[in-house]
This record gives sequence, C-alpha cells and structure tokens, in this order.
Amino acid sequence: MVDIQSKLSKFKNLNLSKYINEALPRYERSILLTDKNNIERITKDVDTEIFKAFLLNSDSLLEVLYTYESVQNSLKHLEDVKAELRKITYNINNKENIHFVDKNRLEEFRNVLGNFSNDVGSFDTGSRVLVHFDVFSDMADNKHILLLTNDILIIGRIQPQVRKYQLVNAFSYSIFDVQTKDSDLFIVLSQSTMRYSGDKEKVKKFSSMFKDLTYSYTDVVDTKPKHRPVEIDSMTDYLISTEQYTEITNPKDITSIEPFIYKKDDLILFLEILNENPKEQSIFIVKFLISKFATITNRINKVMPLKELIDHIFEVFYSFNTEQQELLKNTNQVNILLMIEKQILMCLSLIEARIFNKRYYSDDVESVLGLIRDKLVFDGFDFTYLTGFFNKKKRHHNEECLIEAKKEIDVLLREMICK
Repeated sequence: MVDIQSKLSKFKNLNLSKYINEALPRYERSILLTDKNNIERITKDVDTEIFKAFLLNSDSLLEVLYTYESVQNSLKHLEDVKAELRKITYNINNKENIHFVDKNRLEEFRNVLGNFSNDVGSFDTGSRVLVHFDVFSDMADNKHILLLTNDILIIGRIQPQVRKYQLVNAFSYSIFDVQTKDSDLFIVLSQSTMRYSGDKEKVKKFSSMFKDLTYSYTDVVDTKPKHRPVEIDSMTDYLISTEQYTEITNPKDITSIEPFIYKKDDLILFLEILNENPKEQSIFIVKFLISKFATITNRINKVMPLKELIDHIFEVFYSFNTEQQELLKNTNQVNILLMIEKQILMCLSLIEARIFNKRYYSDDVESVLGLIRDKLVFDGFDFTYLTGFFNKKKRHHNEECLIEAKKEIDVLLREMICK
C-alpha cells in the first residue's frame, strides 16, 4: 500500500506563487493591450449596428413602447377603480348593518328568554328587544305569556311547578293580526285563530301596542285572486329569516293585499283634532300620511322577481293614494302633489338596489326604467320626471358595466397573447 504521508511530504515546502509563474505561460503587456483594443472595437461595432437597427425601425419600436406604457397605465387605473369600488362597497355594507339597539330593552328580553325551559337562544339576534308582555289564559284556562318584540310575537305556556315558560310558538308580524272583543284577545292567522282572555284593560293595551308596532291589512276581495309565484328555495329562505316556521311546511303563493290608512273612528277623531289647530293642519296631515305610507312600504315582501315587485309596490301605492285623496278632498291646505312626489320617491328607493346590480346590463336597466315610467302616469298626473332620482346611480352603473367589459376584453387579450 502506498504511504500517503510520503506522497504529501514533497509538497511540504512548495512555493505556490513560484510554481504558478513557472508552470503557466507568460504574456507580454503589449499583447494584452492589443487584445483589449480588439475587444473594445468589436463592442463599438456591435453598439453601432444596434443603433442603426433602432433608427431604421424606430417608429415601430416606439409604438410598441408607447402601447406598453398605455396598457400599464390602463391596468393601473383599473386597479385604482377596483380598490375604490371595494372601499365604497365596504362603506355601504357597514352603513346598512348599523343598528341602534336599546340596551335596557335588550337586557330585559334576554332575562325573559332565560326563564324558558326550551332552548330559545336563536331568538336572541342582538338587535331584537322586548317592547311589551302580558299574561293571558287560553280556552283551557292555561296561563300563557305573550311577548311583543320589535319584530315578532313569542308565546309561552307558564309552568307553575318550575316557574318556567314552555315555548308554544313564535310569529312574524307579517303573518297574523290581533283582534279584541271585550276581555278576549284573538291572534288571527291565515287558517287558524288563537283565543286568549284576561283583564279588559290589559287586552286593550296589548292590542294597542301591537298596532303601534305594525299596521293592518285588508284582503282584496276578488273571484280571481292574483298570485305572485316565488321560487320555493327563495321563499323558504325568507320564511326562515323572518322566523315564520309554521309556514315552511306548506309555502303558499303570496296574494295581493291592499293597505288601508286607519280605522274610520280614529280618522274622525284625528280630523277633529286637526280642525282645532287649523294653522298646523297641513303639517300634521302630511307627517301622518308620509309616516303611515313608510310603515306600509317597509313591510312589503321583496322576495319576488323585480318586475312583479315593481307592480306590487305601485299597486300598494295606488290603493293608498286613492284613500288619502278621499281623506283630503275637503282639505285645501295640503300640497297634495308634493306629498305624492315624496311617496313616489319612497317607492323608487325601495327598488333602486334591485335595478342597479351586476345581473342587469344597460339595456335591461332601460327596460325596467321604461316600466317605472309607465307606472308614474296615473289619475291624470305625469310624474315621469321623478325617474331623474336614478340618474346618479344609472351613471355609476354604466361605469361599472364599462369597467367589467374592459376586464373581459383584457382577459381575452391576455389569453390570445399567451396562445
């Protein structure tokens, strides 16, 4: 075996610099300078040829550069617009989600829910509050607690042994009415009626509180009722969100309804009060009718196709307007046209968000606006000029459509370039 140590020993005193200088060829300085000059000349010739080629093709090359710069600027602008739209959408969503809740009433509602033996935590939405409650007896003399919140009625059977309530049912205000007769209280649904009894004054107060929270309907009497078909899935989602659980098992078409302003006796009293204050009569009447109409329109079910929703909203408006015209026929101090304008603008604001969304292109929007213009001509009046209410939103929608079109074109161009 070769001894490694003996092989390495000869390199022990090796002078590496001397070895390299002796082993590698040596070049004169003049030769190195000549090679350097040759390389510089070749580089200069290459640069000259590149410059000549650029001058010969400058127009085309500059056009490419300008186009590239323009595309980059357009893309940057689109990104800026996209960021701005996101900011606007965020602000709108936050604005729509703002709720002002009475903390004391909310705490009272949660305390009452805590006395139920059932799991009723789903009723605590964070914005639902207790407005009024009382205890009544059913036909079997079982005591029940009836809770009026800001949007639903909750009924619980009192269990005296454990001092708890057992949940019986809960109804959205849109599917029942409250009627009274002496000391009897009736919860009237579409196909059934629940009867309770109690102190006459308590029954009267409960009914009054309910009417303050909601408004009354009168069914349209028609041999051929109008139907508004609604997709079952959408309707089921709506019933769940409004907690109309009793309706989910057998969803029905929504039939037409006609709002009336108020009971006749109440109207007579109201007009008598107005006659005592003739100077402020017009202010009271306008505030009353505007407030009443706002209450009615806010309760309209919007889960239906857009054009049918427009028909329904204006059907309600026409009915309301007929009754308010009857009410005001002997009053000369109210500017009826200005009040009707205000009510029409309230109708338009209800459908604005449905008209201007990404599902509809400009042609679709114009078709819908044409339908609305037709609705604004009635009883000898022409309020078509009020569609100017949509102008700002329409311009914004057209800009959004243009932006979407540019994005689609950009995607197509990129796909073509990649191919």
